[in-house]
Amino acid sequence: MQTDTTGLKPPEKLSQTVYCLSIDLVGSTEKGLDLRSWEADKFNLALVEQIQPHIKELQLDHAVVKFTGDGWLVMSPTAASQLCCLALIFRGAFQQEMAQLTGLPIERIPRIRATLCGGRDREVSIPTGQKDYVGDSARRAVRASTLCKDGEVLVSTAVRDWILRDFEVEGKNVSAERPLPKKWEEDIALHVLTGLKPGLEGGGSAPAEFVYTLGKVGKRAEAVAAVVALAERFEVLPDTRPIEEWRPGEPKKVGTAAAQSGKEHPPRPVFPALEWNRVLNSLPDYGTAQTLVQTLRRKHIPRDVATYTILVKKAPDVAEAKNVLRQMTEDGFSPNEVTYNTLVNKTDDYAEAARLVAEMKAAGIAPNQFTYSSLFSKEPPIQAAREILDWYYQQAYHGSNPLNGLIASFRKGERIDDALEIALEHPHLSSAQSLMKDYPVQAKARFQEAKRTTTEHPTADFALGALYRVTGDVESARLHLQKALSAAQHPNQKRTIQNWLQELPGV
Repeated sequence: MQTDTTGLKPPEKLSQTVYCLSIDLVGSTEKGLDLRSWEADKFNLALVEQIQPHIKELQLDHAVVKFTGDGWLVMSPTAASQLCCLALIFRGAFQQEMAQLTGLPIERIPRIRATLCGGRDREVSIPTGQKDYVGDSARRAVRASTLCKDGEVLVSTAVRDWILRDFEVEGKNVSAERPLPKKWEEDIALHVLTGLKPGLEGGGSAPAEFVYTLGKVGKRAEAVAAVVALAERFEVLPDTRPIEEWRPGEPKKVGTAAAQSGKEHPPRPVFPALEWNRVLNSLPDYGTAQTLVQTLRRKHIPRDVATYTILVKKAPDVAEAKNVLRQMTEDGFSPNEVTYNTLVNKTDDYAEAARLVAEMKAAGIAPNQFTYSSLFSKEPPIQAAREILDWYYQQAYHGSNPLNGLIASFRKGERIDDALEIALEHPHLSSAQSLMKDYPVQAKARFQEAKRTTTEHPTADFALGALYRVTGDVESARLHLQKALSAAQHPNQKRTIQNWLQELPGV
């Protein structure tokens, strides 16, 4: 390798214009303090779950996304339009989506306000190695949010000038009309973003992110019209399937139907399956998505396994999802892991979900953690916990995390003995410890029985140590955990016990 003798450092990345979207959850502290601990945990996890599909579908995977404690910062040097779409989706759908994900009443979900500003930033690598931007954009967006009303989206003048062809933006400068906070520091002209411009659906070339946004903000008719206009731009492909025509005594001739009919077509516009899938996913309901897939087939437009997996996700029930599987097979595609996992997750009945898992295995597709987590989260199965555990341990994947859902399912069905059977063997699970805390007498009796009736039971001391730990009996917890540590075989089990022993108060 040639040595660099110039003495020059590698060139640093230059400063550039970066757009920062600040999404603020209005009154999140007050509403958050009103939540119980388990509600707060579920809400915080749902915040990530809610934003992820929007980031993906708007092609913002490259963006820097940071949670600020009461909102998000999303930063990109290239995606002003997509960030505007994200802001509009949050304004129109955040409360409803979070209510669905958390099960909380919609009035307990904070409203949002959002501001999008540009600034001179430099791309840097933070100590963890992740990309970030440092400069003006985030400061301006956060400062501007202090002028933003609940349920409003504000954009700076530079952003407005960039997006004006596609979005409706009010012309007046609100920062010249509203009271300014003490820490304003910089004159930032701001304008209200009201929505996408009408008529995008008629041109037949609206990007998928615009179609996606139309569907998410409740403009179903416009979203459907945009997709129909887009599909009509593409000609029906000639039939390129190989055919064989021959007569007895003559060599076989291989060709295509179009070539032999003399009706070869000129090249048509290219729109790959990936882009069609983005459009398909943007549609607001199953009926319109099914119509598009039928159009793709009729016009021989590219499609793939993901096309049908998206359709399965949109299906209103399991029966219709199975109908999609039949269409998929007829079209020459086989279900994959994602398709089956989606089916299992749509299924409310444990027996039906188990049947799908068996079908998945028979097709040579290995179930994974998501598969079993979905299976075990169904209504309580008719089988006893012992029977299910014996079956589960025989599977190629049998990690313990999915069993959290099975414990919760048995608790929901008031089958505490079955739930304790799982907690006995997996006391490190969060659902197992919650069960012990709520049913300490029953848990103690079950764990002591296991220790008494089974010589050198592999997890009885581990379970008793966990029970005494969550109920505050430090000395009993230490005694049983020390016994469990000496008997532990699995490295993860040893590590958990060691950590618990170190956390116990006292010498």
